Amino acid sequence: MGTLWQDLRYGFRMLAKSPGFTFVAVLALALGIGANSAIFSVVNTVLLQPLPFEQPEQLIRVYTTVPRRNLTTGPISYPTFADFRAQNGQFAHVTAFSDASATLTGRDEPEQVDGV
Repeated sequence: MGTLWQDLRYGFRMLAKSPGFTFVAVLALALGIGANSAIFSVVNTVLLQPLPFEQPEQLIRVYTTVPRRNLTTGPISYPTFADFRAQNGQFAHVTAFSDASATLTGRDEPEQVDGV
């Protein structure tokens, strides 16, 4: 244990001797640790955690086609969704969603937020 304390004191003295190197080393470590934790958070949320549904393997997404605009998928109108839901005989539940972004204003600076 005594050798460990000597090594730590020696390391701190060397770091204090060259503040430029110390700054670059600490900055590189901070960026590396921050990027690693951010990437892990995304991977953990998207890939590792199960979806918050009882049987996520049974989820499907229905798209429409818009031949006039040469789109293979496109948004559907609410009347089309209502007809689909009314005529549904296969699915246990049918839900529609739409994503959008808005500018949130208030006391601080305006901020762009995404929502569903």
